[in-house]
Amino acid sequence: MFDPITEAEEAQFPNFVQKQPCAWGGKRFEELSPELKAQFLTKELAVESIQTNIGDEARDLFIRLQAGMPLNSQEKRDAWPGNFTEYILKLAGKPLIAKYPGHDFFRDVMKARDNNRGEYRQQAAQMVMLYYSWKENGRLGDINAEAIDAFYHKHLDFDAASPEAKRSTAGHHG
Repeated sequence: MFDPITEAEEAQFPNFVQKQPCAWGGKRFEELSPELKAQFLTKELAVESIQTNIGDEARDLFIRLQAGMPLNSQEKRDAWPGNFTEYILKLAGKPLIAKYPGHDFFRDVMKARDNNRGEYRQQAAQMVMLYYSWKENGRLGDINAEAIDAFYHKHLDFDAASPEAKRSTAGHHG
């Protein structure tokens, strides 16, 4: 069992935390005053329950939360609703999830790996956006983060089976 008092160096608390007075420090629950016991027993905690059939996905989220690593823009988009999200996941892949192996281009040519934190999915979205922009306007459009977000929102009903979608990925069958 880990004891943050006797193992303070391992706990790595910042100095300002270590120097604060702590009325319950070094005491067992039974040794606390009635007021402190009441505080512990009535304190409300925010708890999130995350359920998935893919253990690695939950483990990755836990590790990221513990390390204080926020999701990047593409990882946030991966969680958005809509058919375009699913299309990009299938196109660029998400190597830790068998359902999303990715197109040969990303998997074999680009050597996309799970540690890329959404890079290849963002590139896939940008490639599709450039194709659609050229097809619709005869010119290449913006592919910055704001434009990608807008494209995802605009194409919630994206049809992956449409001729345009099939042509934009030339041979992607996912």
